[in-house]
Amino acid sequence: MGIISNDADEGLITSLLMYVGALAVTVLVLGTPVYLLNMPRQIENHGVAAYEAPRGTRLLPEVNRRNVAQDLSIATRVNATRPAPR
Repeated sequence: MGIISNDADEGLITSLLMYVGALAVTVLVLGTPVYLLNMPRQIENHGVAAYEAPRGTRLLPEVNRRNVAQDLSIATRVNATRPAPR
């Protein structure tokens, strides 16, 4: 027969650490390729720098664009404060 020990958790901590370690290694080995394959792609966006206006298009200088925007905002405010025609 064997010797009866008073230590009830003999080897329990070691076996739990081995189990958790094996589980962590398995998750890393199986999860790393899945993570790397699912990374988002980065597509270069040329945006406004690549825009070519159609032939014959007149582009307003930067100063005029601001004035047009200010005129539009003033016209919107004036029309909003006028009563509707009857």
